[in-house]
Amino acid sequence: MKSYLRYEPKKQFGVIASPQCNAQYDYTGNLAFTGAIQEVCGWNLRQSVQVNKLSFDEPSYPFRTGGDVTILQTSSSKPIIAVGYTNGIVRIYNYLNETLVATLKGHRSMISSLCFDEESVTLVSGGADSDIVLWDLVSYTALCRLRGHKDAITGVSFLKTPQQQYLVSVSKDTLLKVWDLETQCCVQTVVGHRCEIWSLAVLQRASGNSLLVTGAADEVVRGYRLSTTGTTTAVVAGESTSEDSMQVIEFYGSVERQSGGNGSIDKCAGLSFNPEGSLLAAQSSGKMVEFFRVRSAAEAKKKCKRRTKRTDKKASAGVAGAEGEVFNVNMLVLSDELESLPSHTIRCTARVRSFAFDPSYNKHSSHGQSQSQSKGTTNKDCKGMLSLVNNTLEVYVIPLTSSVESNDDNNNETTVQTAVPSKLSVIDLHGHKSDVRAVSMSGDGSMVATCSNESIKIWSGRTQLCLGTCRVEGYCLSLAFAPGGRYIVAGTKEGAVQIFDTASGECVFNTTASHAQKLASTSKSNSKATTNMLSDDISSSSGDGALWAIAIRPDGKGFMTGGADKKVTFWDFAVTAAGLSAVYSKQLEMTHDVLCLKYSPTKSQDRLMVAVGLLDSTVRVYYEDSLRFFLSLYGHKLPVMSLDISYDGTLLISGSADKTVKIWGLDFGDCHRSLLAHEDSVTCVKFQPSTHYFFSAGKDGTIKYWDADRFEQVLLLPGHRGSVWGLDMSQEGAELYSCGQDRSIRLWERGEDLVFVEEERERALEAKVDKAAEHELEADSREREEAGVAHVTSSRNSESAVLTAAARSIESVKGGEMLMAALDLAETELAQSAEAQSQGTKHQYRNPMLLGLTPYTYMVRALRNIKAPDLEQALLVLPFHYVTRLIRMLIQLVRKGLDVELCTKCAVHLLRCHQAQLLHTHNLLEEMLTLKDLLAQSIGSYRSLVGVNMAGVRAMKRRWDDMQEDGIGALAVKQLVK
Repeated sequence: MKSYLRYEPKKQFGVIASPQCNAQYDYTGNLAFTGAIQEVCGWNLRQSVQVNKLSFDEPSYPFRTGGDVTILQTSSSKPIIAVGYTNGIVRIYNYLNETLVATLKGHRSMISSLCFDEESVTLVSGGADSDIVLWDLVSYTALCRLRGHKDAITGVSFLKTPQQQYLVSVSKDTLLKVWDLETQCCVQTVVGHRCEIWSLAVLQRASGNSLLVTGAADEVVRGYRLSTTGTTTAVVAGESTSEDSMQVIEFYGSVERQSGGNGSIDKCAGLSFNPEGSLLAAQSSGKMVEFFRVRSAAEAKKKCKRRTKRTDKKASAGVAGAEGEVFNVNMLVLSDELESLPSHTIRCTARVRSFAFDPSYNKHSSHGQSQSQSKGTTNKDCKGMLSLVNNTLEVYVIPLTSSVESNDDNNNETTVQTAVPSKLSVIDLHGHKSDVRAVSMSGDGSMVATCSNESIKIWSGRTQLCLGTCRVEGYCLSLAFAPGGRYIVAGTKEGAVQIFDTASGECVFNTTASHAQKLASTSKSNSKATTNMLSDDISSSSGDGALWAIAIRPDGKGFMTGGADKKVTFWDFAVTAAGLSAVYSKQLEMTHDVLCLKYSPTKSQDRLMVAVGLLDSTVRVYYEDSLRFFLSLYGHKLPVMSLDISYDGTLLISGSADKTVKIWGLDFGDCHRSLLAHEDSVTCVKFQPSTHYFFSAGKDGTIKYWDADRFEQVLLLPGHRGSVWGLDMSQEGAELYSCGQDRSIRLWERGEDLVFVEEERERALEAKVDKAAEHELEADSREREEAGVAHVTSSRNSESAVLTAAARSIESVKGGEMLMAALDLAETELAQSAEAQSQGTKHQYRNPMLLGLTPYTYMVRALRNIKAPDLEQALLVLPFHYVTRLIRMLIQLVRKGLDVELCTKCAVHLLRCHQAQLLHTHNLLEEMLTLKDLLAQSIGSYRSLVGVNMAGVRAMKRRWDDMQEDGIGALAVKQLVK
């Protein structure tokens, strides 16, 4: 059985901020976190460097990859961050030590919104499956599932009132819902929106008059406030609530947003208040972020008074009511509290993905309470961060306006705007702003070059950090390192050949007509002087087509280019005072566009050949010295996108848009085998040096490892999102670099693990079976949840919603099976021990499956091995006869004092799930009562211990407060701790 060495992903770089994920500050304001496809990157905004990266290890690699990051939410008091993924998983990370804290599985599709409570002990997640799940961040279990929306959840937030805490949610179904967290029921539904709601923000105030604003696909921002009546009242026309008897919030009015540059208004994709509550940012789905100033209470009352006076004047003049509102004119509305700041609008060069305020900037200012603000003046400003869809982060300083209030009610308010937002810093050098079209490694592997629109980036081959950026005149499509690794040869979409110095990043040679018609006549002349003259003259001409491919001659003396002008042009390297240059040598005309080309790997001029892939789906092979035709390889049905020649010159592989890779023999031009390689077009192929193994990549986002002698696939390397445009390998074959449409560059490293093709096929088959099983589990869970919701609706029993909060998965099913196996093993050993004791002999636990543990300790170990989020679903897997046996086992575990807390959790969950069956099983009643007494006694001792600890903490807090009042510093704190 033939074996191979496995290639594994080592590093992903080049992505600053994914276009499908938001960006967030940490609670100190020193770090910014962005989604980078499957990872989370932490950035130091002052130094513009990446300081950490949060990722997880996928156990079933390489046949399954984790979802992409879609939403980030940092805690306001702890160094933790919640990350939502496209596969419905929420992961909690500690970003100080870069560790994964917990994995929460409760959704069936993409996570679209996350929110921590004030103490960061509860997390709420909303998904595209229209479900809302509350998570306990102490035990990392699901508390309840809230269902009521009919479309994807777009925003969730906690709303704190003087009496209790509510949860507010908005969705694409145009509904705003208020949930009571104690009863876990919806207590109010606002149906005033006429289009999809995309954003939600809540401004919590110490006075209790909290402000809630929503943004939709229309031109206004709507506001809500806590209801003062508690019952349904008349509101603005078109804004109403459902027929609930309780009303928590009431409509507060609306303010208009600005239109975009083309006159249209984009949807309001994001809303956020700054930490002081003095600014509201409204981010559109286009290139604009606008701001509203939140007036103080005194300013809002004066604005309301002036509006009332204007309304009275209009009424006396016989003019219709202002703006069609039916509010009492003496009542405050949202327009009285929010003031638009057109001069503060930020217009970016690309679409904005998210906006976030710095939580620590001017943290100690108190809006609306200081003496200066009571007079209507302020000199504060704040800082905000924008994440753009072109892989860029921008930081702005947003000044607050100074307003002067007039004592004369007949005069209007005058606003003096002190400054406009200024750009503080930009992070864009660590990645490309568009698709990465090609990748190339230097000969010694110390540098890696990638190209995209208008730029070439040079990366360190050791640390994968960006060493420099070369500005390209045009869209760079192909590149290659010149011999020595100091210069880079690049070809553009406009038809130019450019040579860059890697040290300075400057262009030392540039021609915009490398394939101009003038060169056709020069190919007939052998005069070197004439050739040099023409190569200098064409630099001022326009290009004649995209340069799709560049290949360096094996002896390092020149290179060739091919493109859409249907020509292959050969160049010789020359050294000038400016640096490396290129001198035109000769040209080969083709019948169709040249899409790819390659030299045969030999330094002998007599045996050197050139292979050219054409738009007519053929590959043509020529002798390089005389350009004499040698072979024509035809068989592809669509254009040949890439080709490569093996190290010994005996095999040629070609990848085509017909999804196949063909293996050809270069001796007679026969096709050895045609392989259906990818699910979409094959974009690049690359031989591993000194072997007949090769890699292929396609538009399906996968890379595959093949054996050209056995004609079989060895490995599947998934990871890219979108098309893979480029591949390159080190000279030793130990490292493989890939780049693609997702703007990421990935490094794959050859490890020490052996790969057997048969085992990989079995793993692929198991992955398909697991995927089918997951779909069945999802369908079963959906039916169970729908049944649970119907039960809650009929009986108002909220506990049924708790049972369906956690999602059923393969891990929970495997946990249930492992629990049943452990229970069988423990009972068998206990039975053998009892039998030995009855016979008067001593029994030794010799079963190696116990790992040297007693049956009870082994049973506790099995329960602990099940992750907390999967425990409830794992217990649901157990048949009822295993439930009865597990209850008897729990009695023994509690008596021995083994993990009483875990045993209590299992007992309570089993009782909730099987309450009816347990009550009708008479032989279990006595045991259930025994378990109840044991748990009450054990939990009572834990309660006493917790009470003592809480009393001690309160005493320490009192001493701390006394020392703060007395001015005792950190030394006294250390003495207290000692």
